[in-house]
Amino acid sequence: MGTYKKFLDFFKNGNYFAVYCKLAYIQDKNGLRFVETPSGQMVNIFLLKDINSSFRIQPNNQLQVNYAAYPQPRSLTEFLD
Repeated sequence: MGTYKKFLDFFKNGNYFAVYCKLAYIQDKNGLRFVETPSGQMVNIFLLKDINSSFRIQPNNQLQVNYAAYPQPRSLTEFLD
């Protein structure tokens, strides 16, 4: 998903909005094809601060987000803690 330290610096510098978009797709013989998620959407957009707490910080400085986990509304302060 990207370098988490850049996001933390972005938020700590007083910025608030960073959008996270989840797209569902499958690969077939023609390439990638977008598909609906179990909730019936092809795209799910929410604020990065609301990603599910099941995300992990990988050794290569990347965030790994569980695609199937639903967003968790929280304040920016709660996210940074």
